[in-house]
Amino acid sequence: MSTLREQQSDACLDWLFMAVNLPLFGKQSQATWTEAYRLSFYFDERKSELLPTLRTVRGWVKKGIANELPLITRGEEALLQRALLFGGETILLDSEENASAVSLVKRLWCYVAAQGEGPLLLTVYPELIKPMVERMQSEEYAKARSKVFTLSATLHSLIYLNGFLYVGGSMEKMIREAMQGVAGDTLPLLARSLRSEFDYCRDERNGLVLLHPGLAEPEKLLCGTYRPMYQEPRFTQEMLVGGLNELLREEAPSVEALRRELQHTLQPEYDAENTVNDLKLLFKQGAAYQDVKEVLSARLGVVMTERIEAALRRLDAETVRWTGIPASRLN
Repeated sequence: MSTLREQQSDACLDWLFMAVNLPLFGKQSQATWTEAYRLSFYFDERKSELLPTLRTVRGWVKKGIANELPLITRGEEALLQRALLFGGETILLDSEENASAVSLVKRLWCYVAAQGEGPLLLTVYPELIKPMVERMQSEEYAKARSKVFTLSATLHSLIYLNGFLYVGGSMEKMIREAMQGVAGDTLPLLARSLRSEFDYCRDERNGLVLLHPGLAEPEKLLCGTYRPMYQEPRFTQEMLVGGLNELLREEAPSVEALRRELQHTLQPEYDAENTVNDLKLLFKQGAAYQDVKEVLSARLGVVMTERIEAALRRLDAETVRWTGIPASRLN
């Protein structure tokens, strides 16, 4: 997962540099607004090559803030609040903020500017600052955010337990019920936040499928769960809590045992906790024992001992596989 996350961060940074200096509001936007629009959620959702007018797009953005703002991810909210606190702009402090910046630019709320060799500067359009601040200070916003946080935690847990989630059928019904009372039809707008917060792909019907960030080959799982026959599995409350912590009760002893064995045995750039998590996720998606052993061997700073190998075999035996993986253990 650490490798996939690094690749994702680099991809987000490449996207941001592609979107540099493409404003939607202001006089300078007359020549660049179509490029900004084509990078936005609006263009992707409309699936049309027919361009609306600049005035129309600006109207969509302004009108949509009230309903869309409460549904943004935590990362987007933190970045947006910091920008608003400093007059509408802020630099991107680290790679973890890249994905949130991409989402805010895709919403057409912000644009990015390069500063020579320095970090990118994220700017909120001045026309949007007042409505954003007013909306964030409302009681309805706080209530909606509470529902969004709860839903986000539930989805993170389910994705860890299952490896992926189809956003449709009973899952769509659950999402609608969880967001009941939030103004408007929130699902289309919430889909933007789901795509911003979670890794995802599209199924054969263009439906949204949320993925665990450590899942290297989504097609391997999805091919084994033909959608018309697929039903979301049922999980107990204890399992949901374990999923939120990304550690099931059945997995905890073997994870701790291998973590202890790996203390002070890894190369300096690796730590025991992240290494065990990477190995566990490889087992969850069906990686062969010998392949996982080679991954661990490449991280060790010492020769693999019998105790380390015994702990790795235990992790293999006690890790609960994801849905669709052959010979998976039952929870």
